[in-house]
Amino acid sequence: MSVLLNDGTGSLTASPANATVAAGEQTTGLALGDIDGDGDLDFVTTNYLGSPSSSVRINNGSGVFTAPAVGQK
Repeated sequence: MSVLLNDGTGSLTASPANATVAAGEQTTGLALGDIDGDGDLDFVTTNYLGSPSSSVRINNGSGVFTAPAVGQK
């Protein structure tokens, strides 16, 4: 999954730290929301490859998202 940041002028640019974020295999859905209550958009994906799973990525406020937790895709 690619992450693009709004630069405030209506243009989108790649996140400088991690423009590509692992989100699971065969992603079938995406939801954005403030999961951790810090005011930044985080995301959750639903995935399907063999058995359904989900992936949660927390935004650190700079457009950098967490790596998968142990046991998570």
